[in-house]
This record gives sequence, structure tokens and C-alpha cells, in this order.
Amino acid sequence: MILRPFAGRLRRRINLLIDHREDDECQSITKAYSFAGKYKRIYTYHVRKTGGTSLNKMFLALSGTDSNKLYEELIHARCHRKIVGDKVYVGWNKLLIERGHYFYAYSHIPSHELALPENTYTITCLRDPIKRLVSHYKMLVEAAEEDSPPAWFHHEKKWLGRSVMDFAESLPPEHLLRQLYMFSPHLNVDVGVSEIKKCNLYFRTEEFDRGIARLNASIDLNLSPMKVRSTNVQVELSSKMLKTLKRMLAPEYELMGKLGL
Repeated sequence: MILRPFAGRLRRRINLLIDHREDDECQSITKAYSFAGKYKRIYTYHVRKTGGTSLNKMFLALSGTDSNKLYEELIHARCHRKIVGDKVYVGWNKLLIERGHYFYAYSHIPSHELALPENTYTITCLRDPIKRLVSHYKMLVEAAEEDSPPAWFHHEKKWLGRSVMDFAESLPPEHLLRQLYMFSPHLNVDVGVSEIKKCNLYFRTEEFDRGIARLNASIDLNLSPMKVRSTNVQVELSSKMLKTLKRMLAPEYELMGKLGL
């Protein structure tokens, strides 16, 4: 019993030393990065179910390795960071994202909770609000059928209910209106518009390939469009349900309209 706390402290100290060595390597690698003349790194504000995972895997593919395998490695890597040749990738780790020593990083962290370094090229995708909501619902339904659901499901299953309408009504506002909340903590449409316009690139998921073409032209990359597997869950929405959801998601439709999307 006496040795366990000591072993834990020793392990944490060893991990810290490893992190410092890795940090030094990342700083050395990333010094050479330059995009469009002034940008030092690329970051995506990833709103769930908007095509962000496809975008992330396209950037991971630039490493020359299997993007699906690398994505899984990032999930399980300590600190969620991987160095592959001359590419440094970070996922979900707020501290490392804010430090800025990477080629590409992404997370679901709202913009108002992040302090990105200067000269960061920023991207986000936005999707038709009803389509995004239904896709989120389908993801939960599919996860509920798995023998070992992902960790996030245990937190979100309380919202599932027995239909997509139950789901929509159970969601807290910051999840129902997640695209808006990503850029405005108080769900203010004008604030959201202002913050999204600060991104170097934003585009509709429904025009994904066109958005990637603009991205490639903007920072001289060669991203190849790819699509992540979609769910087989089927959801039928009546005209009444669509009308109700449109009303519930009205702030996001207003947001999209003001952005010209």
C-alpha cells in the first residue's frame, strides 16, 4: 500500500520527462512549417456530425500512412499526439493545441474555451441543422446496439429516448445548437457569425468537395476528398416533425443564412 502512491508519482514524473523530450522534438520539427506565407499550423473546430472526421483523416493521410490507423493511434496515444516523419498531429488535447507545436490539430472544444496561437490557419464545417441533429441521433442508436459502446455513449445515452423527437427535446441547448455554441457561449447568432468569419475557411458539409478544393488552393496542399462510413440507421421525418425541428433549430438556420451558407 505504501509503494502505490510512490509508484504513481514516479510514473507521472517519467511521463513528464518523456513529454518534455517529445515537446522539444515537436518544436524542432514545426519550426519549418509555413502555409500561405504566414501560417505556422492548421486547426479545425470540429462540430460533431458535420464531416469533420473526414477532414481530419484527409489531413492524417498527408503523413503517407493509413489515416484510419493513425486516427485510432491518436485516440489511444498518451497526450493524443503523434509524430509521423515531418508531421506532428494533435487531437483533443487543449494544452497541446494551445501550445501550437503541430502541423494539424482538431478537437470538439468550443472556440471560446481555446486560446489558439497567432498565425494559426483555422477551419470549420457547418451542416444543415436538421441533418446534423438526425445524424447525431443515428450515431447514438447505432452505438446503443454495440456490445461495447464508445465511452462518450455512456454520457449521452440519457438523451436518446424512443425517437428523434425525444432526442431533440432532451438535448441541452449547447448540444442541440452545437454549431452555434461552438462559436458563441450564450448562443448569440450575431456573435457566432462574427466568430465564424474569423476562421480562414468555413464551408457547408453539403459542399464538402468544393470546400476542400478551396482549402487546397488557399494553403497549397493536396488533400484528397474522402468520406467516412455513414450509419445504416433509418429515420423518417413527417412534415410536422420537420416543422417542429426547424423551429427548435431556428437560431442555427439564422446563423447559416447570415453566413451565406
